[in-house]
Amino acid sequence: MARVRIVLAWALLVAGGVSCGGGDEVIPAPRILEFLSSERAVSRGRPVTLSWLVEAERVTVVQLPATLLIDTTELQGNLRTEPIFGNETFEITAFRDGRQVSKRLTVTFLGSEADVEILSFDANTEVVSPGEDVVLSWRIVNASGANILVGETPVASGIELPNGTVTVNPTETTEYTLEAQGEGGPVQRTQTINVRRPQVLLFDADPRRIRLGRSVTLSWSVALAARSRSKRSAAPAYSRAATRAAPSR
Repeated sequence: MARVRIVLAWALLVAGGVSCGGGDEVIPAPRILEFLSSERAVSRGRPVTLSWLVEAERVTVVQLPATLLIDTTELQGNLRTEPIFGNETFEITAFRDGRQVSKRLTVTFLGSEADVEILSFDANTEVVSPGEDVVLSWRIVNASGANILVGETPVASGIELPNGTVTVNPTETTEYTLEAQGEGGPVQRTQTINVRRPQVLLFDADPRRIRLGRSVTLSWSVALAARSRSKRSAAPAYSRAATRAAPSR
């Protein structure tokens, strides 16, 4: 009976998280509760967001074979990877009290690695005045050729690959289409440039009635599109002026 009591006492001590040596708390092993990716299959050049929830003192995330993405004490968090261009495996490791546990996940690349793909097609601004410069830029992989079109009409043929820029000067709102040829193609991406038209706010004469040969003052106020080099809409700029005229009849 005494032996049974000793065994029960020992079990209670362990269950309560206390060692028999000196009453120290037993530190549990690290645990990985969650390790997830925002997408498990992606197209070329897209990043993913990795998220984790662990019980540990420290956590690391590695893009295998040996690229450290983060080493942190945050037990719950997330990170955005670099663009992915093939199958990638990520490994999380949780550490506590000299012990560690790891878990892996693989993000699968969609399609053939030889397929043509437009990674980006951008403009330095999306709102301009008529005829103002707009710089279009692009990044393309595995293309045998590429053109920029407006409708069915090429405005830039045989453009530079894999990256490049071209300047256009739209006089009205225009949709530009980047078309790339290659295996698995052609593929397209569009970019719309909005052209802001001037507005006549005021056009007046003073006086409105005059005798023949007398002069009159004409005045006007016009709202124009201010230049913009960002992706924000351009704010209107205002122009006001006046002149004297002498009608002959």
